[in-house]
Amino acid sequence: MKNFNPLYIRLLLLLICLQVSYLGTTQLTINKELEPLLVNKRKFSEIMPVINRFYNSKNYNNNPKLKSEYKHWMRWAWYESRHLDKDGNFVNSNERNYNTIQALQQNTNTTTTPNSPQSISGNWSFYGPSIMASGIARVDRLAFHPTNANIIYAGTPAGGLWVTYNGGTSWNALNGYVPNLGVSGIVVDADNPNTLYVLSGDGDSFANGGFIYTRRSIGILKSIDGGNTWQKLSNILPDNALFYGFKLLQHPEFHNVLIACTSEGLYRSTDYGANWTRNEFGNFYDAEVATGGYVYATSTNGVFISTNWGSTYAQVPNTAFSQLPTSGINHAILALAPGSPNSLFVKFGGAQHLLYRSDNKGVSFSLISNNCPATSPYANPMAVNPVNSSNVIIGNVQVRTSTNGGSSFNSGSPGIHDDIHDLAYNPLNNILYSGCDGGVYKSMDNGANWTAIHDGIKATQYYHMTGFEGDDGLAMGGTQDNGMQSRSYSTTFDLAGGGDGFDVKYLNGNSNNAYYSINAGVYKYTRSSNFSQLKLNPTGNFNDQTVFFPSIAIHPTNNNIIYAGYRTGVYRTINDGTNWTLTGATGVTAGSSGFGFSGGLAVSANKPDRVYAASGSNLSVSNDKGDNWTEISFNSGWNAGGQISDITTRSNNGDEVWVTFGGYGDVKVLYSSNAGASWVNMTGSLPDLPVYSIKYSSQGDAYIGTDAGVYFMDFSMSDWVPFSNGLPMVPVTEVFINETNNSIKAATFGRGMWTGNLYDACIPFLSLSGSLQGTYTWQSSSSIETTETMTGSLGNDIRYRSQKITLKPGYKALNGSYMHAIIGPCGQEVLNRKQTALPKK
Repeated sequence: MKNFNPLYIRLLLLLICLQVSYLGTTQLTINKELEPLLVNKRKFSEIMPVINRFYNSKNYNNNPKLKSEYKHWMRWAWYESRHLDKDGNFVNSNERNYNTIQALQQNTNTTTTPNSPQSISGNWSFYGPSIMASGIARVDRLAFHPTNANIIYAGTPAGGLWVTYNGGTSWNALNGYVPNLGVSGIVVDADNPNTLYVLSGDGDSFANGGFIYTRRSIGILKSIDGGNTWQKLSNILPDNALFYGFKLLQHPEFHNVLIACTSEGLYRSTDYGANWTRNEFGNFYDAEVATGGYVYATSTNGVFISTNWGSTYAQVPNTAFSQLPTSGINHAILALAPGSPNSLFVKFGGAQHLLYRSDNKGVSFSLISNNCPATSPYANPMAVNPVNSSNVIIGNVQVRTSTNGGSSFNSGSPGIHDDIHDLAYNPLNNILYSGCDGGVYKSMDNGANWTAIHDGIKATQYYHMTGFEGDDGLAMGGTQDNGMQSRSYSTTFDLAGGGDGFDVKYLNGNSNNAYYSINAGVYKYTRSSNFSQLKLNPTGNFNDQTVFFPSIAIHPTNNNIIYAGYRTGVYRTINDGTNWTLTGATGVTAGSSGFGFSGGLAVSANKPDRVYAASGSNLSVSNDKGDNWTEISFNSGWNAGGQISDITTRSNNGDEVWVTFGGYGDVKVLYSSNAGASWVNMTGSLPDLPVYSIKYSSQGDAYIGTDAGVYFMDFSMSDWVPFSNGLPMVPVTEVFINETNNSIKAATFGRGMWTGNLYDACIPFLSLSGSLQGTYTWQSSSSIETTETMTGSLGNDIRYRSQKITLKPGYKALNGSYMHAIIGPCGQEVLNRKQTALPKK
């Protein structure tokens, strides 16, 4: 196995190798019955059929533990299936995406500016949610300003770093334009609070064994102006290393000393992050620093102590912890007791339930409890009251508190979202804060009760969304961790249903009702009463014929006919969900593909009985509402290697169909003008990034959402053009076009929903000014004059395309950003990939 490439398989092998005696990096230890079934399974298409058969054979839906395990496998499957290479192999997707985006910034042209009235390259603004009482977004890390208790920083797994200057009343994004940024560590410099450090990557998801999508670290970022601009410090590891971060600390006495816990070891810098030395090898998840040169750290091997500011470490013998197994040590977490400077708490995770305390700086440990709350690497923090070490707080699915030093804990604290990622006391006021799957919460009574303070953190992770043609103020979207959300005219959203929300569609002409999917179920939603009713759960009835995340489609002229696309076929109801029929396969033999969900459904209003359905890389069509199916994959011109991610048709021509693909390779988009009898490759010069979604207007305009924003094309163009002005650099998992209101909406996986105007013709003359952050492209048919300033920061990129471009006095593109000026006709893209001419209309 050690000779198997690519590098990314190392993550997978942590999950499936029998030789690994303890899978200490998983939230859920691999089921012992499942583990031997995965030996020698090294491709996604080999692994997922085993996973699906195993959990369905166990009737997982009636077992909370198995259902939780399966849900996390499905999250992993959703992300990984969209990030395979053309042969179906695993790749280091975050490294590949980051490098592709960097190459685009350095070599090509792209996007526009916010003061454009009808920007041809998009004119995006935030659409929501910024307020969500039930939970708005996952927050993994918290940090505090050293002198102002109202300034708090929150790190998200996909939406970058956020700050509040008023104790949580409102929040601002600090580095949302750094590509695909997850935050796993935050340091606010004790000497100069305007200096910030961020350890990038989604460490908690990696610690979870890959069950949830993971964002690889791109290193450590530093800002010296309070987060306005960012530069990447020298990488701890080479750019091509598989690397995840878990925690970043600054020593309380010597502020030049930084400690980083990573998947590749324990690192130290003595020059404010400029250079790093690896002091220990292995997966180091947690660390604490104390006065007197003490640094405590934990890895899958145990507990380590340094007495020389992290220069060298000595491992605490496992025999120092009574009742602890000598092998197979579970993930350990640490907490210092500020009111007792010699005291250290150590909690061993998983099923061991062991809590220890040392009152002599780690020389010896006493067992406090052998029945404390179980924790996992995904959700595992611990904190101790700074003035009373009898108050011990542990986070797992819930917050559990102790008032007797950890001997016993309560059954759970009210008012806080599930899955706790961070617990921290603000040293300036001793208020306890938590980051969790729902956002940021604070407790005034040491964890007994909680209040949400995350309004304004715009970092929701959407799988899908939809709008309503007749009303631009309505939208619904399915999210990771925070359910199915419904918007009505404001940035406040209602929770329609909890869990992992997925696909959603309004009934035609009826904004009060929608169908959506959560996990394996299909629900009907009534907006006026905010009520959801389960309509389909085939897992219980068809034990081996379904998995999570079905796609939804509505018959365009009969709202009683609903389709739900699963891995093995399309279910149809003709009586508004009272009864369902499995109509036929979507081109996949049951259990063969391993993809946990359909790649999409599409019905054209022009030919309402025609249904297109995808699963894996197979596409089928039915012309009789699903009674009979014909596979149209691999017809003339079909050339696809990745999984189909979306299908769309033209509303006024049911023969026109578009298909998009996830993964990496030469084919991203295919088009057919004859219902799939033949295909044209429409990839053009799109960057080699996964495509998630496509929508096609009645006018022949196509919009796609990718891992790096939105692109546009119509039949007057020879290629795609970027359409992402002002969008954060995160995956766009769904686009929705509203021709009635001339608007477009985009759902992102990490920065909520955004909206803008549809593509418009080139503007003859543009005069530009102002300070910009993010990615922008200006295009005009005649000339551009600009006095803009692009601040010098990672992720900032401005591009101009016109017959004449004038940079007037005052124009600046500061060091750290990218600027491109291209002389040429408007409405064209220039990328270092082949050009593909579009078919003539």
